[in-house]
Formats: sequence, C-alpha cells, structure tokens
Amino acid sequence: MSEFSWRNLGEKPYRFRFSPEYDAGTPFWLGGAVPVEDLPLSPELTAAIRRWNDYFETHFHWETGWRDAEGGRLFNVEARVLCDRAQSELGEDYVLTFDLWT
Repeated sequence: MSEFSWRNLGEKPYRFRFSPEYDAGTPFWLGGAVPVEDLPLSPELTAAIRRWNDYFETHFHWETGWRDAEGGRLFNVEARVLCDRAQSELGEDYVLTFDLWT
C-alpha cells in the first residue's frame, strides 16, 4: 500500500485550503493535512506558521472559543498575513483558499 501524498492529487496549480484544525499541526489541506515542512516555504515563514498554529491549539477551545477576545482578533489578523505570505512564496503553482472558521 502506498503512503498518502498530496502531490498525487492532481496537476498544478495545487489548490490548498489554509485553515487551522485541532491536532493537525498544519493549516494546509489538500485531500488531507499537508505538513508545512512539505511545502517550499522559507524557514522563517515555516516557523511563523508553526507558532501561529500552536497558538490556536493552546488558546482556542472547540466549545468555548478563544480564551480572550483580543487574542482571537490578533490570531485572525495574523492568519491573513501568513496566508498571503505563503501564497507569495509558493507562487502560481499553488492556490491558497483562506478559510478561517474560528
């Protein structure tokens, strides 16, 4: 049995959803969770996305929402910035759809 690879899911441009999710460790989705390290992103942006995703994991509760409203607001602002930066670094072979459900 072959291992799942998002690279086998079609031709370019790859169409990803950029959205946080519990226990995924990544906001990139294409037929399943795609580790941020699998994408051609700079080490600086990869680290920033990891920190952002970790913040979600520790500060957003699925039943009660954000621990504090200001933290949630800042998370949402940073989400857009990170998605735009990722799109810029990935280029035209990748299309990111911003999907912030929080």
